[in-house]
Amino acid sequence: MKILNSSSTVQNIESRIEKVTLGSKKGGSIGQAYLDVHDGYFLNVPLPENLCKIMEISEEEYLELFKEAKKEVEDGIAPDCDIYRIWCQ
Repeated sequence: MKILNSSSTVQNIESRIEKVTLGSKKGGSIGQAYLDVHDGYFLNVPLPENLCKIMEISEEEYLELFKEAKKEVEDGIAPDCDIYRIWCQ
């Protein structure tokens, strides 16, 4: 928002923060859609490779951790995520 506010060519800045519970069990169809986005983010190159280096684990270990975390979400142990929406002219 700070960058948008500082621009002389951007006006009518509006924003909203919504909470979405990850996964369909508690978050319904919106939670499932966000989980799909989440999966794509954490499974697509280069993120797994970079996180494996930072975490000092193999890609197999990373994928196993991801699989376990996803199962927790599917079982209903799901975090609330803040979704930031910003629109302007």
